[in-house]
Amino acid sequence: MKQIDMFVDAEDRALFARVKSQGLQKLAEHLPSAEFITAADIATAINRKADTVYRWIDSGLFEVFNLGSGPKKKRRYSILRSSFLEFMATRVNSI
Repeated sequence: MKQIDMFVDAEDRALFARVKSQGLQKLAEHLPSAEFITAADIATAINRKADTVYRWIDSGLFEVFNLGSGPKKKRRYSILRSSFLEFMATRVNSI
């Protein structure tokens, strides 16, 4: 029996399965090509709310740089694009 990942819910698993079927390269094409990206960039690319990305960040699943709070105390992060793609590749390959 596989250990259930406490940081991944059913919607996440469905997302990983979709990315696996479409290919990781397809996801990468939907991200900005810059070295650092935002939670909003990722949320748009995976068609999820930014809360999903923030949950992954809070769980320490990929490398981020905390830029402090923005207007209205909104969290701001700079996310290493390669770290996010590595996280996705690991998850996709585990399905």
